[in-house]
Amino acid sequence: MQSLGINIGSSSLKIVLLEDNKVKWNEVVLHEGNFYAATEEILSSHNLPSNLKSLVTGTEGRFLFNISNVIEPLCIE
Repeated sequence: MQSLGINIGSSSLKIVLLEDNKVKWNEVVLHEGNFYAATEEILSSHNLPSNLKSLVTGTEGRFLFNISNVIEPLCIE
């Protein structure tokens, strides 16, 4: 099973793809305030299935995307 994690911080966007709980790939890019473009840049460079389970964290942008979201401290726990 694959799952995608997206963290939108104050200056960078971090994305990781897990497959069977192992990191398949991860990337970090500076977003310069444009969360959508940075996300598009990373995701368009990978062939991702349409039914991919995803989660977004981060104070800056977790409500910008229509996917599940959670606060970072909860993820750390």
